[in-house]
Amino acid sequence: MLTGLSILQFFLCKATYISSCLFANDLFIATVISVVDLPKYARVNLLKSDVSLVIAAFNEDGYLLCDERCGALEHNNFSIDPILPDVLKFHPLAPLTTHPLYRDSHIILQDKASCLPAYLLAPPPGSNVVDCCAAPGNKTTQLASIMRNKGSITAFDKDRRRFAVLRKRVREAGATCVSPILSDILKVRPEDYSSTEYILVDPSCSGSGILSRQDYSCVRKADVYVYVVLLAAPPYSYPGHVCT
Repeated sequence: MLTGLSILQFFLCKATYISSCLFANDLFIATVISVVDLPKYARVNLLKSDVSLVIAAFNEDGYLLCDERCGALEHNNFSIDPILPDVLKFHPLAPLTTHPLYRDSHIILQDKASCLPAYLLAPPPGSNVVDCCAAPGNKTTQLASIMRNKGSITAFDKDRRRFAVLRKRVREAGATCVSPILSDILKVRPEDYSSTEYILVDPSCSGSGILSRQDYSCVRKADVYVYVVLLAAPPYSYPGHVCT
């Protein structure tokens, strides 16, 4: 029969083993990152441009549009993502942050995984949308792009520093249908947003499955917040209109 002390020792050993596995997993991921170069992705901001104009601009600058099936991209090659029609894929070393299209917010650098939630939610123009954990704003502005700035997006974030980034990105992207609000979505009264049709729930660190992300431990804290937010989300929306 296990005594109280032996039970405690068992769980301590179990916790130590789990911690060791997590540490080993982090080391493995870090090793993979060191030898694998991941492509860069740029989402076309449809509020300021369109895909054909952006492709033409890159062609003028010496970039060559390739078929997605051509394999690994050369330095000056790019392709259209096979799933996301407004997302372009570039070589890992492509100097996109110095390009005029980036500086003018005609393209937005955004991981492919980060582009999927808004794409799957797909609110049509004229929709009433709530973005529960909006900062830093890439998915929020993507929603505005999908909706062509027609409708309403209420973008919540509870962190003051990240909220400032959200407001800046919304302004730069020309997302006039977005109303940023500094507040925890869990403290909002559902009856104040009873007209909401679509909800995006994508808390901080939910993109940690991407190998290029360095902070893997934060997903363990984010999992709890995802669960709590999902419990709170359904009263605001119609069935099937919540995406996380």
